[in-house]
Amino acid sequence: MSDLLLKYNEFLSKVDEYDNTYKKLHAVNLFFNYVCKYKKEERDFWKTPEEFLTDGCGDCEDYAIAKYYTLIEFGLDKDKLRFAYCYYFHKNGRREDHMVLLYYHSDTLTVVMDNIRRTLKSLKKRTDLNIVYTFDQDSI
Repeated sequence: MSDLLLKYNEFLSKVDEYDNTYKKLHAVNLFFNYVCKYKKEERDFWKTPEEFLTDGCGDCEDYAIAKYYTLIEFGLDKDKLRFAYCYYFHKNGRREDHMVLLYYHSDTLTVVMDNIRRTLKSLKKRTDLNIVYTFDQDSI
């Protein structure tokens, strides 16, 4: 078993330490953003969380997928989680295809989890993102 898989299993065992939704979102976002390295893939291959942790690197889709399944493991309602294909706008105006994970906390608050920003932000405050479409394991 890889070192990152061992760290992941240890991380999962501490789920009870995160006693509210925000703490779970924050912990999962930080865990993956710190332990895995970003690596642009030559061909678009969506890794399972185990493949992502074994490789120790991946692109934005791999981060989003790993966070999705970990949050479900932490007990969050999968119906509040959606993947978002979006455009990310760099400060210089350059546009890049990107994927993030969204958590629909309420009708007025959607939290963005991605590998570019280490902190959680509401979708309304992420003016650098333009959502093209969202989807989950069941539908677009």
